[in-house]
Amino acid sequence: MYFNLIVKHFSFLKNIPLIPLVFDLLLILYSFIFRNNIYNLISKLETELLEWKNVKRVLHKYGGLQFNINNKELCHLHGNGLVDMIVKNDDYLGILNDGIATKHHIFKDSNWISLYLKTELDYNYAIALLKRKFENL
Repeated sequence: MYFNLIVKHFSFLKNIPLIPLVFDLLLILYSFIFRNNIYNLISKLETELLEWKNVKRVLHKYGGLQFNINNKELCHLHGNGLVDMIVKNDDYLGILNDGIATKHHIFKDSNWISLYLKTELDYNYAIALLKRKFENL
């Protein structure tokens, strides 16, 4: 809710060093205090991805954590449970039709998708998509 509002109206702040990282730290803190179920899903996803062979965690340039495999981005994860990833053309419409993921919250005309971790179903769907992507990288 607030995330999209801030990203929409204050996106120019993303280019100021440390601002995106501080913003995402505030998001994760908010999730920890007020939305513990989302915080737990974020932690669970991070733990799972780091167990995969050659997956490395780095800070994402616009806040959050980015997970790379062989220096290619697998996905990035924001402190409010938002997972962003790029998918193949062939998979894009099918994924959107499943109704769990949406077009990327910023790059609507791309192969990027956004998925909010709110429930165990969302988590399982994200893992399934990421496993498919992982196997093809």
